[in-house]
Amino acid sequence: MGTHRPGSDIDIALDGEELTIQDQLRLMGMIDELNLPNFFDLILLKQVNNQDLISHINRVGKIIYSNK
Repeated sequence: MGTHRPGSDIDIALDGEELTIQDQLRLMGMIDELNLPNFFDLILLKQVNNQDLISHINRVGKIIYSNK
């Protein structure tokens, strides 16, 4: 948490009650096919048990897509 530096990976937390591991894996595959120079880490927010990490995401995370 809080260790951003040039060339570091991009962390994405997926938030949605109906999202599954299969959704996460499918999205990871799609991102990998883009051949971008960055590394991406995807997590399902509903599976995170670390309250400090959840607080960090809520505090500094940016919403990049919402269907609401």
